[in-house]
Amino acid sequence: MNVVDSCGWLEYFADGPNADFFAPVLENASELVVPSISYLETLTRRIHKPEAEVLTMAFQVGLRQLWREHILGQYLRHEITRDQAIEAVGIDWVELAERQHKAMMEDLAWALEA
Repeated sequence: MNVVDSCGWLEYFADGPNADFFAPVLENASELVVPSISYLETLTRRIHKPEAEVLTMAFQVGLRQLWREHILGQYLRHEITRDQAIEAVGIDWVELAERQHKAMMEDLAWALEA
């Protein structure tokens, strides 16, 4: 496993003089551990926003994602109707959840047959 701090990420994304040094490590995602603070520091510099604003945006995005997952979970457990789910999160998210659920059920059925 490799850990790269925000300086390495910034060097890589800016194609700085040491970008080639960091590239093999950063491009091998299966062996890369990225601390949350590195995401924050890198994103703050790349989008030119204060840390507080980036954290606020992350919090809002996270809450929306949790809300979608909660609603879609209720729908897939038949606790709410399809129409209620669509009203809460939109047709695109409901259709995506349906496709993913169908694929998962097909995989599970295949695994149980083996």
